[in-house]
Amino acid sequence: YNDVTPGQLEQLKEQRLEELSKPDTSTPSLIRFRYLFALAGVPGIILGLVIYTHKKTLPNGENVYVYSYDSRKKALVVIAISTLFLLLYICMALYRHLSNSY
Repeated sequence: YNDVTPGQLEQLKEQRLEELSKPDTSTPSLIRFRYLFALAGVPGIILGLVIYTHKKTLPNGENVYVYSYDSRKKALVVIAISTLFLLLYICMALYRHLSNSY
C-alpha cells in the first residue's frame, strides 16, 4: 500500500490525538434544545449534568471533556434554570394539594 516512515506515522498519530482532544461544538439548535429541556425540571438537570461532566478517554489514556468550556458554562445555566422550575413545580403541586384538602 503506502510506504509510511516511522516519523510520518508518529506525526499522523499526534495529529489524530490532537483532533480527538478537541471539544465538540454546539450548534444553535442544540443550544435551543438544552434550554427547552430546562423548562422540564428533572430532565433538564440530567441533560445539564451530562453536558457538564461528560468526558472521553483518548488513545493515550488522557481524559478530556467532550464539550467545550463555553458549552459546559451554558450547561450550568441549564441546571440552575431546571432546578428553579423543578422547585416551582413542587410548590405548585403542594399548593394544589393543600388547597384541595380544605
